Amino acid sequence: MKQFLATVFTTFFLSSGLSQNRFDTLYYESGDIYIGEVMNEMPNGSGKMIWGYGASYKGEWKNTYQHGKGKMIWPSGDNYSGEWIYGVQNGKGIMNWSNGDHYEGMF
Repeated sequence: MKQFLATVFTTFFLSSGLSQNRFDTLYYESGDIYIGEVMNEMPNGSGKMIWGYGASYKGEWKNTYQHGKGKMIWPSGDNYSGEWIYGVQNGKGIMNWSNGDHYEGMF
């Protein structure tokens, strides 16, 4: 699990059964930044992660993993939009490579 330096800008809580998600911004020592729903100090729900090396993901999260529908963009310009299961592209999706190649289907 990533360690974060500070949690700032808590604006509201979202009910989720017995637990609560809140909207927050997490700053990690690695330079990564997460903006979105948080539960137990981990990305959970809808949010965006910007990694220090230049990649970004916007979509659904579960316990720090991309999980559900979302879009990942790599520094090269390659991008994937579709379904994720615990951080892995899985299900229907579209992959576009910066060289113009394109794949749409199951991952």
